[in-house]
Amino acid sequence: MRFVRLDRGPGVDVNRVTPASRRVLGVAGLLVVIQLVLRTWVAARGNFYWDDLILTGRSGSMPLLSTEFLLHDHDGHFMPAAFLVAGLVTKAAPLQWIGPVVSLAVLQALASLSVLRLLRLVMGDRVALLGPFLFYLFSPLTLPSFAWWSAALNDVPLQMGLAWVAGDAIQLVRTGNRRYAVTGVLAFTLTLAFFEKAVVVPWVAFAVAALVLHTQDHSAAIRTVARRGAPLWRGALYVTGGWLLLYTSVVSSRAAEYGVGQAVALTSRGFGLGFAPSLLGGPWSWDRSNLSIPWANPPGFLVALSLLALLGAVVLTVRRKRRVGGVWLLVAGYVGVSLAAMVLGRSGPYTAPVLGQSLRYVADSAVVVAVAAALILCAPDRSSRTVAGKSPVRWVSARSVMGLGVAVVFLVSSLVSTVTFTRSWSHTPTATYLATVRASLAANRGAPLLDQPISDRILWPLANPYNFASRIFSPLGDNGGFVSSTPVLRRLDDSGHVVPAQMSTVRTAAIGPLPRCGYQVTDLGFTSMPLDGPLFEWGWTVHFGYLTGGPGRLEVELEPGKSVIVPVSDGLNQVFVRVVGEGTTLYVRSHTPGMVACVAGAVVGLVVDPAARP
Repeated sequence: MRFVRLDRGPGVDVNRVTPASRRVLGVAGLLVVIQLVLRTWVAARGNFYWDDLILTGRSGSMPLLSTEFLLHDHDGHFMPAAFLVAGLVTKAAPLQWIGPVVSLAVLQALASLSVLRLLRLVMGDRVALLGPFLFYLFSPLTLPSFAWWSAALNDVPLQMGLAWVAGDAIQLVRTGNRRYAVTGVLAFTLTLAFFEKAVVVPWVAFAVAALVLHTQDHSAAIRTVARRGAPLWRGALYVTGGWLLLYTSVVSSRAAEYGVGQAVALTSRGFGLGFAPSLLGGPWSWDRSNLSIPWANPPGFLVALSLLALLGAVVLTVRRKRRVGGVWLLVAGYVGVSLAAMVLGRSGPYTAPVLGQSLRYVADSAVVVAVAAALILCAPDRSSRTVAGKSPVRWVSARSVMGLGVAVVFLVSSLVSTVTFTRSWSHTPTATYLATVRASLAANRGAPLLDQPISDRILWPLANPYNFASRIFSPLGDNGGFVSSTPVLRRLDDSGHVVPAQMSTVRTAAIGPLPRCGYQVTDLGFTSMPLDGPLFEWGWTVHFGYLTGGPGRLEVELEPGKSVIVPVSDGLNQVFVRVVGEGTTLYVRSHTPGMVACVAGAVVGLVVDPAARP
């Protein structure tokens, strides 16, 4: 196929660097450096939060290149590349926050440079490029999804993929060079490996490439982009098909439980209280409860002002610029799809309406808004056409002054939002808790601690089994020092200190029938110890005393296939064992050939703080 280069747009020759363009690139580079310094400061003030500990725990307890680790359904997310990055960072700096901070800075740098490349392809090295770029770099829209490491491993690569594939699409359509199809497909594939929402990337790339031609009065823009970009679109289609097969085999389908009222509340809050104020650098203030990630809490006048400003921008640009209606449709469509995905994926009876204000579900819209602003700036003015013999009116000086003023106001507003977000986000107990646990474990080496859930303030019980101490501290090696049995019952309190513990009694096994022994346990088979009632499926703690003639091991279980191997010592001793199971009988046998043990009886219950016990 013979291609004719489409070189009439304003952003064609990005390889030709003039003194003027060098100055623009210098300022753009300085803005990137300032953004990275600011965002690194934001990241450094935070720490591991909720899902971050699931990622590090899985990284420490599973082989990094195993399908069990990479092909995991993480609450509906399919993100093997994100798991791999988290695993590599965890191996390099186990439970040290410096690792995630460095990875966040690197990912953000790549995303920012990808957006800069896209804006140059759309606009060229014009001073006006700095406006949309400034918005992307400093908009609070991307703050929450950046500061939360596990969310950033999804969203920041998506931002990078949106910008890079759109840039490759523009270059492929302009030049016909098929290498842009290859790199575009590779970038799309990599982005999909980080976040399933990346399925929208080729559609956005197609729309951006078509709008570049459309806003420059190119006839048949859609047909031209479809034909010239066909290698990229075909490759993306094949990748999407293969990915869908893999995705559906890994991720369990979840039917959203939502009503019209909840859907309206989530979308209205997500748009009116989240997305719209961020366009003016808002929300300025944030709120959080129960140690959640901060959500936007803008003042009422900022909400009203942002909605009016957005409406005014639409009306003004449509009246002043030619062919920009499609650009606004792109922004509305992308934000609408993002909000719909939030409703469909996260609705439920326990979903709080403030979820829409978290900004995480529309964060990647920052890329679309930035490129939309670039397209509008490049679109010809309606007044540029000579009407009734009149010369076109020139607005260059006035627009420059106005643009500089808007940029300064937006930057100040965004910095206020960034500082207030960081103040709220920095109040997290995770860093102190992890440090306290490590110090307490080092100071209490007399007996290992029974594996147990960590504080609900750090990771909630619904994360089971990833909320157990052995998983959380597995990156430190040897399951973090936590075991399935111990002769001394102790626990971690909510602050991370090792404290004495007791058991609540749920079920008991009465003293056995043999005098001066109870139940005789051998290696010939399990000895049954009937309980005084049934147990439901759970992780229980079993306590019993035993007598042996030498050291060895016992095997304990509540139901077949879920046994625990328990080291025992010579003589009369006791042991506490964590066993997962259900039923009405406790089973014990010797796991050491020839060893015989006597077990008097047993108590099954839960580990509690002595002060909380009735």
